[in-house]
Amino acid sequence: MGGEGHITLTRQSYATPFGVLPTDLEIVDTLAEAIGPEEAFAEELHHRNEHSIELALNWLHYALDGRSIPVVPILCGSLHHYIQSGGDPITDPVVWATVRTLRQATAGRRVLWVAAADFAHVGPAFGDPQPLDLVIRARLRAADERLLDAIQAGDPDAFFKEVQAEQDRWHVCGITPIYLTLQMIAPANGRLITREECPADAENHSVVTIAGVTLR
Repeated sequence: MGGEGHITLTRQSYATPFGVLPTDLEIVDTLAEAIGPEEAFAEELHHRNEHSIELALNWLHYALDGRSIPVVPILCGSLHHYIQSGGDPITDPVVWATVRTLRQATAGRRVLWVAAADFAHVGPAFGDPQPLDLVIRARLRAADERLLDAIQAGDPDAFFKEVQAEQDRWHVCGITPIYLTLQMIAPANGRLITREECPADAENHSVVTIAGVTLR
């Protein structure tokens, strides 16, 4: 959800079945000041219905055995205009202010960055003219593997250039959070945990691809 290039913050905290994970208001306010409060909170209501952070925080709180840690929930709008133009997203004032400010605000702290994002959305369920066949599935796997290679290398520029080269042929919805996460931790070494294809219609003619990668 969200407009192109928007970085959307909230001062609210997310609740899970294990309690509340408090939003780090100091970092939120620092980031809001850097990108502009109107920009930062204009689409805050998307936090109410956007499931990506909700799911990630439930798993995180479970992994922490219910212990509470401060979090900074950020919703990311599309970078599709840079895919079409061939430009570099880091030159965008909002993107650069976000990266610079978060690097400064978290310097010296132990931080877990989570890109809660899907990969490709392919098939008639997502507007493609034909159902998946073996050829399309093989091309899709190869495209995912090229992205995963860039992610495991901790290389945000290589990741984004792969998406640009395909002109987002595979409808990768998690481009912005993955790109920003790589900007925060590069250089890094990654390890692929898994890649899967999730059926997106009853006939298995459409899929969403997902993957898990850890980076240090």
